[in-house]
Amino acid sequence: MINPMSYHVVKPSAAASNTGPIADRQFVRIARALVEPRRLQIVQEIAVHDSPTPLTILHNTHCISRATLSHHTKELETAGLAEIIRERQIRQSYGSAQCVARLR
Repeated sequence: MINPMSYHVVKPSAAASNTGPIADRQFVRIARALVEPRRLQIVQEIAVHDSPTPLTILHNTHCISRATLSHHTKELETAGLAEIIRERQIRQSYGSAQCVARLR
């Protein structure tokens, strides 16, 4: 299972950004995302960082649950205001000597 706090939020890449006029549908997505004051704060915070902002930092700054932070960042990603970089973590587990012996 991937730890949700191993994700980073970044500004959208230049390739994803469109310099032309935005479609009505995209405008509505952006408006809906930014109507929530917390999301606007999150966008402002990630905008000042040059490198990806770990969700752990956002979680500590905003004092909200991980689930709420995940919801807000997904809404920002849907609106094209942020990208979520998911890092893969490898979990290691060690069995007892008895369990290992049973496998032999």
